[in-house]
Amino acid sequence: MQLPEKFEKKDILENLSDYTSCYTVPWAMWVDNKGECYLNETYPFDHAPWWTVQLKITKVPEGYIVHVDEMKWNYARSKQEEPSFIGVGLEKCYGKVVASSIDEYCKGYSVSPKKFNIDNQTSEVVKPKNIIQQIIKVIGRTNPN
Repeated sequence: MQLPEKFEKKDILENLSDYTSCYTVPWAMWVDNKGECYLNETYPFDHAPWWTVQLKITKVPEGYIVHVDEMKWNYARSKQEEPSFIGVGLEKCYGKVVASSIDEYCKGYSVSPKKFNIDNQTSEVVKPKNIIQQIIKVIGRTNPN
């Protein structure tokens, strides 16, 4: 059997456009024994933070910016010899993390911050109980009561 295309997850990190930000789960990142950081590019993303989807990612041509400084709770990863992801091959899925903020990336790669569409990015945390209000806000409906 082949998985029907309608069930295939398209919102994964490897499909993210350059200079676009999103959110994923913290365990999508692997820190090797040298302290180098990588993202599992097969992990899904969302356009707003919610529940455990709190790690902000920005895709750049050289790899990814991981905004660990913007997380709402304490984040730490220990160094590991190999990633702990299940069912993932090392040869395919790891994108290099090149900076921990847009400022750091712009300084290190001589890129203008204007490349980033910061006005369209959201930093609002969507809590599970507020999801209905967020959906209503997006589709423009109001409560008739």
